[in-house]
Amino acid sequence: MQRLYALPVIVLLLFGLSIAQAEEPDDVESRLFKVQLFLAKSGDPAGQYYLAEMYEKGLGTPQDMQQALVWYKKSAELGNPKAEEKLANWDKSQENARKAKERAEAEAAAVELAKKQQQEEADAAAKAAKARAAAEASRKTVDESSMPKTTTTTAG
Repeated sequence: MQRLYALPVIVLLLFGLSIAQAEEPDDVESRLFKVQLFLAKSGDPAGQYYLAEMYEKGLGTPQDMQQALVWYKKSAELGNPKAEEKLANWDKSQENARKAKERAEAEAAAVELAKKQQQEEADAAAKAAKARAAAEASRKTVDESSMPKTTTTTAG
């Protein structure tokens, strides 16, 4: 039964590849998504698995983890070992993805905080330098005004 699905898939993929050379990557992914959707709805376990992957990764369609899970389950029910393995690890991989997202968000927040602190330190250093320069200028003005004026006369 797998062989019945193999020939149309190969023909569609070869046809898609010849078109793909002239199209944008998004167009190719969208076409491939439509092919996989057709195969999946036709009951092809491999088509269901690859459709689930496309939903999971957002290839040719917006990412949709719920649809990915639905199609992995359908593929596994038809005996696809890849889908069975994917489902066995689904919760663990979703938990890892959640943790990775949380770490990335925490790192981004830490980077923003560090940037803010650096900016505040730079602003404080600039303000201190400006105050020192103003104090030095004021001191020079006071020193110059408190010096006795001497006049020189020339004999003529």
